[in-house]
Amino acid sequence: VMGYVEKLISNNSTEQDIVNAIAKVCSIVPAALRPVCTSFIDAYGPQIIQALVNKESPDQVCTTIGLCKSTQVAVSADPNGLECSVCELVLQYIEQMITSNST
Repeated sequence: VMGYVEKLISNNSTEQDIVNAIAKVCSIVPAALRPVCTSFIDAYGPQIIQALVNKESPDQVCTTIGLCKSTQVAVSADPNGLECSVCELVLQYIEQMITSNST
C-alpha cells in the first residue's frame, strides 16, 4: 500500500495529484455508489492520504474521520451506517488498487 503513495510523494506530486490517483477507485465501485464515492474522495482525500501514510486500516480511517463509530453497530440501527459502509468499502478498494500498482 505504501509503495504507491510513497512513489507519488517522492515524485513531488501535489496532494491533488495523489487525490486524483486515489479517486480512480470510484470507477471500480458498483455504479450505484460512484456518486457517493466521488463525494467521499473530494471531502476526505487529504485525510485518506495521511491515513495511508500512517498505515491505518480502513476501520481506523473511517472512525477517525467520524463516519463510523469505534464499535460499529448494525447498519440498520446506525443512522450513519451507509456513510460508514461506503467509507470502509472505498478504502478497501483503494488499498487493493494501490497494492496492485505497487508491484
